[in-house]
Amino acid sequence: MPSDHGVQRCERCGARVRRTATAAGRRLLVDADPAPTGNTAVYTDGTGRLRSRSLTADRPTLEHLEWRAMPHPATCKAPEPRPRRSGGRRRTGVRVAPLAGVAAVSAPAGTLPAVPDAYGALIAEEALALLGERITPEEAARLGQKTVAAARRDGWHISARPQHAAPDGLVAQAPIGDGPDALRPFERQLLAGLARGRTVVQIAEDTHTRIATVRSRYKRLRTRLHVRTGAQAVAQAYAHGWLTGLLPEDRPAVRLTPRERAVLEAAAAGLSVDRIALRLDLARGTVQTHLRTAYARLDARNQPHAVPLAIQHRHITPTPTRRP
Repeated sequence: MPSDHGVQRCERCGARVRRTATAAGRRLLVDADPAPTGNTAVYTDGTGRLRSRSLTADRPTLEHLEWRAMPHPATCKAPEPRPRRSGGRRRTGVRVAPLAGVAAVSAPAGTLPAVPDAYGALIAEEALALLGERITPEEAARLGQKTVAAARRDGWHISARPQHAAPDGLVAQAPIGDGPDALRPFERQLLAGLARGRTVVQIAEDTHTRIATVRSRYKRLRTRLHVRTGAQAVAQAYAHGWLTGLLPEDRPAVRLTPRERAVLEAAAAGLSVDRIALRLDLARGTVQTHLRTAYARLDARNQPHAVPLAIQHRHITPTPTRRP
């Protein structure tokens, strides 16, 4: 093996550093041993799945590959190098562009960087939306955790912004509560958009977010809230008080028949048309007629929009179910 492919070590502690190389369009991740014989190359194939193979004497060598050093290993115990001065300001590391809803601020000297778990969760969401089936949720979660760890090592303080723009005057504050019960700011934006009758595509345009990202977040939000439909998600948001800051729409008072209120309340509970018909002992077509009439009376664009309007006019009262 040529000398330029020899062992590459950390400049600070002397530890071996893993390196990457590209061959035949594949990106290899190889442990930097002195010789290729016996090495195991881990790479991604054309579908994005991880593959591995042993590099032995009867297989192609790595001599023709162009090596690139990977980031410094996290296990290094050597002290951090002193930051260089530039224009009288100290730079603690490479500045990373903040994600939507996350502000990155360099940590003051002598303080412990505080990085919220939501930062890693946002990275995992973006990775899943971008890569789809080419990455598993577990791999995306590990990617987010490693990114957070890298930000810590670089000395960054990452915190949620105090406010986030949301439709129709809703001020999406920091996540409600702590731990797993917290509702993330982008989830409140999504619920507020649904409550205003916006579609996924329109919410993506309103928030300047990719449609695939909004769809992924919407799917995960329904799973987290244990709901089946957008109407049920909006009803639970009002039942738990997550959309109390959403201003009521200026609409005149309307009257609904008892049957219309019943089918609308069942729809807010996440029931399908067939289940509503079974519960109320009605024909499927009759249920659809009552729903369409209720939407027209409320001047609602769709079912998730009809639910908050019905709540606003006190036609239905949502019952809170289990918390996320």
